[in-house]
Amino acid sequence: MIQTGFGYVSFLIVFCGLAFWITTKYSHLRVFQILSPVVIIYLGISICATAGAFGATDSVGAAQGMISGNLLPCALVLLLLNADIRKIVKMGPKLVLSMLGCSLTVVIGFILTYLLLKKVLPEDSWMTLGAISGAWIGGSENMVAAAQILGLPDNNMTYCLLMDTVVYGIWISILFAMVNKADWFNKWTKADTSMVENAIKQIEEEHNDTTIIPLWETLAVLAVAFGVGSLSQYVAKFLPVTTIVAFKRYMPSLGLHRKNSRLSSVP
Repeated sequence: MIQTGFGYVSFLIVFCGLAFWITTKYSHLRVFQILSPVVIIYLGISICATAGAFGATDSVGAAQGMISGNLLPCALVLLLLNADIRKIVKMGPKLVLSMLGCSLTVVIGFILTYLLLKKVLPEDSWMTLGAISGAWIGGSENMVAAAQILGLPDNNMTYCLLMDTVVYGIWISILFAMVNKADWFNKWTKADTSMVENAIKQIEEEHNDTTIIPLWETLAVLAVAFGVGSLSQYVAKFLPVTTIVAFKRYMPSLGLHRKNSRLSSVP
């Protein structure tokens, strides 16, 4: 069991590196054509956490808080550095409609599930399903906000958190694994993905440069990432604060250690 923050961070870095190395070196194997490095990392870390590989110590909790509160914003900046806003704007209407369509189908799915199973479900199960649907279209914070608006009892919130964690983990892994089947799915649904494919092709051509990046450029990119991350934390102090989202009272019912939960960064 890992008890120190340094050991925890080191394990994450080594595990991620091994996942990418193995899937690249043995890419000819069928299993790695289905399971991408992201899926392996997601499932692997989740299994390790569930198996108790990470101790519920102050050091590990501080490391998790540092990653989610400090490194995650910097990583998002690095992720978006290559984003071409002009191409995104051109796809804007379709992207927005796709997002709204996905959100609508999630809500309809929960409604149909309730209508089909309401005879065997508890009387107030509609509130539970309503809160979970809020999570799947707007995140965990949206789930708690919906639960409080609907008046969902605290004991029912336990089921929401379990389903949001367990089912979400399984479903997102399936989606990642199905990425390689996207062409087949698009053909089956007769979806026109030419605009997205052209944008991806242009991006690949623009970044198909194998020139070794000088050290100073690497440091400059990291400086931008950490600078924007630090600035965002400073600006956040002046933003309004809401108390509508409060996970603390739901943690004991799940037996979760707040510092080691995936919701630890939520007030």
